[in-house]
Amino acid sequence: MELFIMEKNYIPDTLNYLRYLFCRSKTKWYYIGASVILSRKVFDKIGGWNEEIFMYEEDSDLFFKINKNRIQIIELPAIIFHYGGGSSEAVFTNMGREILIQKSLRIYFKSNHLSLLNYICFEIMMVISFLRNPSRAWWQIKAIIYSFFV
Repeated sequence: MELFIMEKNYIPDTLNYLRYLFCRSKTKWYYIGASVILSRKVFDKIGGWNEEIFMYEEDSDLFFKINKNRIQIIELPAIIFHYGGGSSEAVFTNMGREILIQKSLRIYFKSNHLSLLNYICFEIMMVISFLRNPSRAWWQIKAIIYSFFV
């Protein structure tokens, strides 16, 4: 079975984030859903979309399951134009969107049986990565905290 994809980001997971920082050749990637072509057979085999995730992280969840099932991923040399925010720009504020991302990220970790410790470590590393831009780091921390209460 093969899956053809374009435009990649690393799969959210503490170990994978460390791979991304120190050994990119071993990093596991996910691709924006709009740029993915896969057969119905592959989609059914991995269990399809996680219906608990309303928006954001559904792509990383899909590719977590693809990697778990050891399905070969093939990148095509093509340019993809993705206009981010089209689904949520008129509905959510920047903070509202970030809170939704944080909620979806927790669902992703929980539904893929990734530990709470893994989630906490991943979030700490994300905040640290934003320290080059302190306002971004503070925004991230606020979104993580607010996401538990909204």
